[in-house]
Amino acid sequence: MLTTLDSRPATTRDARFDVLFEPVRIGPITAKNRFYQVPHCNGMG
Repeated sequence: MLTTLDSRPATTRDARFDVLFEPVRIGPITAKNRFYQVPHCNGMG
């Protein structure tokens, strides 16, 4: 099992999902991954 420096188990992901975590260029901006959360959805309920 892989572990990180703080002794929590490291997570592994299926290689099919690697494309989601690659940088993507959108016009003049490069996003670091393909996830986006709208500003009014802050997770507080």
